[in-house]
Amino acid sequence: MKENKLLALENKEDGNVLFILPQNNITTYLNYSFPILAFYWNEKKRLWFMEHFTQIYAMQSKEGYLWVDYLEAPAFYDDVLDAEIMKSDDMEHVDDVVSFIKNAVDQEKYTMVFVDKYFLEGRRQFNVEHHSLQIFIYGYDDRKQEFHLMGFYRDGSFGRLSISYNEFRRAFSSCLENSEQFEVFVKDYCCVHLKVKDSNIRYQYNYHNFLNSLRAYIEGAGQKEQLRPDILIERGADALYGIDSCSMVLSSMKLMQEGKYSMDYRQIHLLSEHKLAMIKKMKLMAEDLSLTQKVQSSIVEYEEVVKAFQWLKSTYAKQALKDTKYRSIYGKLKDKEVIGHMMQVLGAQKEKEKVILNDYYKKIMSECKEY
Repeated sequence: MKENKLLALENKEDGNVLFILPQNNITTYLNYSFPILAFYWNEKKRLWFMEHFTQIYAMQSKEGYLWVDYLEAPAFYDDVLDAEIMKSDDMEHVDDVVSFIKNAVDQEKYTMVFVDKYFLEGRRQFNVEHHSLQIFIYGYDDRKQEFHLMGFYRDGSFGRLSISYNEFRRAFSSCLENSEQFEVFVKDYCCVHLKVKDSNIRYQYNYHNFLNSLRAYIEGAGQKEQLRPDILIERGADALYGIDSCSMVLSSMKLMQEGKYSMDYRQIHLLSEHKLAMIKKMKLMAEDLSLTQKVQSSIVEYEEVVKAFQWLKSTYAKQALKDTKYRSIYGKLKDKEVIGHMMQVLGAQKEKEKVILNDYYKKIMSECKEY
């Protein structure tokens, strides 16, 4: 698997490439960012974000390791995408997986599929250990005998890649053969085809849905029935929701301060991108309801919260690089003073965010008598 900056085929007769437009709204987990790639290129569908990724939750393993995630359904994209979900048992009956995926591309279907890193050259696990990886295929080139896909580069950044048909066959076949040792979602979502619904129709979001999610976030409301089945199986049902999630993050930071490997960069990254998405929604909601002036003070104050979480993300990444001798941003932090400072900032912003969002919510609701 290698980097591929190509945006289009040199000769269209050589294959087929579907539209994609990388986005930076939701990037922490591939199970969210990949489906978004399948429709984000379509400007008519982008208001879909107003109804999603507002509520979050957090949980800890028995060992105290932290998990922070968006409270979204498994098929969170089903109001903008048609999906064909194939389990590993289904894919065992596919004679030629390369032809299978090429046919999907020709039908304007994007493909999310799991492969085994053991057979991916350039990966740390290459010829070392079996480890699942989900990739997003959006095109193919028969002349070069390769698929076009999106994924992570070696430096951790996200972008366009390519994989040869032969390398893909080996990695996919191995993933099927070793599926029992991988996470449950690898078997349940082995291969997924995605196609934009009604591509010429503009998505009309319901602002009631955003306000309901915002209220749940402020109040820390959530139920285990809302958690994805794979989360319940792999991690259990003991969770904190909404703003209360930060309490669990603080708990894990305390454990890290005591020397335990209790969290990593992903959790802080998700919190930071959540705030960025929130401020965009707040502004758009106010504009759509002609209430920008009424809630302007709340928006200005929340922008300071966004900046604080950006600082937390940057500080964690820089310190992790320092503590791992610049090998990774995903290691644990070792500097107790830095961790303590981050805890102070997070604790203060947690309380500040609740006050600001509650004020914003009340101002909006006071003008929406029919809601």
